Parts: sequence; structure tokens; C-alpha cells
Amino acid sequence: MAQASYESLEPGQRDICERVIAAYDCWAPQEPRAPRPLRRLDGGYSNVCVLLAGEGACYVLRLPQGTQAPYVNRQRELKLQRLASAAGLAPAVLYCDTKLGLMLTPYIRADVPDGQRAPTSPPAIGTARANAGRFAPHARIEALARLLRRIHALSISPDDDGTASTEPPELDPQAVDEPFRSSRGLRVWRDRARERDPLDALSPAESATLERCSERIDRDAVRPRVCHNDLLEANCIASGGSLIAIDWEYASLGDPFFDLANTAAELADGDARALLRAYLEGPESAHDAQRFEDQRRLQAAIAACWHAARGQEEAVHAALERLRRLLTTHGAGKVSR
Repeated sequence: MAQASYESLEPGQRDICERVIAAYDCWAPQEPRAPRPLRRLDGGYSNVCVLLAGEGACYVLRLPQGTQAPYVNRQRELKLQRLASAAGLAPAVLYCDTKLGLMLTPYIRADVPDGQRAPTSPPAIGTARANAGRFAPHARIEALARLLRRIHALSISPDDDGTASTEPPELDPQAVDEPFRSSRGLRVWRDRARERDPLDALSPAESATLERCSERIDRDAVRPRVCHNDLLEANCIASGGSLIAIDWEYASLGDPFFDLANTAAELADGDARALLRAYLEGPESAHDAQRFEDQRRLQAAIAACWHAARGQEEAVHAALERLRRLLTTHGAGKVSR
């Protein structure tokens, strides 16, 4: 995970950071003095994260980088992360400005892998290898599946207090459909890629198979559940013997199997199927297997368009190659209902 000095921030970002720090008595009243900025952390494609050090704790301040993407809904992110935090699945939100895209959370220290010494100073938020910590590969698959199950079991109440509710989630319908939902979501992302649409490179047979996948997903009409939608290795921290999910920027209501497929994008095929079985806590049915493979193809197609819209050609190529492989394996298109 890349690190850089605090001084590498743009002047406007440093100004915002210093104003947030000056108001520390609102979000960290237990601190005897203002926390100090330590360094910049890698915050992904659209954000910058700054590590702040207080007397007894550390904090992570997220700052937006560039123009906010149209598919990011900060109010939705705040609501879902607070809900997940109440269930012990995400860091608490200490301070948030949804208009500016600011969010401040406690720093979550990753477990130290066996045989290694604990660091004397806070490291950067860990990458997949650093966060593997005490988990053996099989145990990590189980931990990911357990985390996904718990996220998908979250219920949204009108008071946003994490209590159970049998009523439909209190979110704007557009927030339900965006940014990841079946064939409509794919059309949205293809439109955003515009003339860079990577799916134009698919053969007629590949395009037809992808279309059949989308049709099957649409027919399922799954009840939307809370989904993280970006639960990759870098967004999971092994802490206290369990996994904590960070970076809820893309969280929304959607199909849990898309969330599973997104997590499986980094896994080999055998591990991807192991993740599905661990999530289901038993063998998958033919319907579950087909639904999972369809969502894996949809996720790869959306990923290719997402990177194309950002001009990230290398990532587009990788996602497109993965999509083509998925379209021609696992009996693609052979299961129909």
C-alpha cells in the first residue's frame, strides 16, 4: 500500500484536513490536544486518506480527490456504514460531511501475522497480504463468507438504528438501482464508457451469452439486500480475529450474489466456488451455481466498463479477458429456466 507524506496533499486538501483537525473537540473530545497528521495513505481511485495520530488513538480522514463520481451517493454510504458499524462490521463514523465527501473514522489496526512483531507505529491500512494476518487460506474464505452473510443480513429501519424491520428499506429507489443492479446497471456503465465501451470487442456469440446471463438475473427478481459492492482484499482488515469492512463508498441495496461475485473477482475459480459454498453453508444448488456464474460475468462486464470510463486501459484488458474466460467456461449458457 503506497504511502506519501502529508505535504504531498494539494493545498486545498491540507486546508480541509487542518479545519477538520481544529474541530477535534467535536469528534474526539477525549483527546487532550488536537491530533496531528502523520502521513497520507493510499485511498483508492477517487479518494485520499490521511492518518491522524492522537494521544490514545489514531484516525483516518478521507478526502475526495477530483470531481465526485455521479454514481457515488454519500448519504447512502453514511447510512449503510453506520448500520454496519452498529453490527461490528465496519469502522464507526466519527465525522462526516456528505456534501464535501469527507469521512473520519477510527484507525483499525490489523492483526499481526504469526511470527511477526507488532509495529511500533501505525502502519498504512493493510493490503490483502498484510491483512491475511492469522487466517490460513481456507479460514480466510470462511471469514469472507461470514462477513458477506452478516452484511446481507442487515436490515434498515426508518430510524437508521440497525434494528430489525419487515418493511422495505427506506432508501431512494434510484439508490436501490444504482450503481450495481442486473442488466440496467450494465447499460448504465456502458453508457458511461461511451465510445470506449470495451464490450464492443466481444464476439456475437460472447455478447449473446452475456445477454442470456442478464436475462436470467432479471427474471430472478431477488429482493435487494444491503451490499458492500467493493469487498476486495484491500477493503478487509483482519482485526481481533475477524474481518472488518472498510470503504463503503459503493455500498447500496442489490443482489447479494453480485456482492459475492465482486469479492470472487480476485479469487481463482476453485476458491470462488469455495466462497459460494461457504456463504451458503453447504453445497450449492444448480440454480445457485448458475446465478453465481451469471453474476460473475455481469461483474466482469461492469468492471471493464468502469475502468474504461476512467481510461484505465490495463485494467480494462484484465477485466475483459476475465469476462471472456467466464463466458466460455462453467457451462456458460447451458442452463436455462
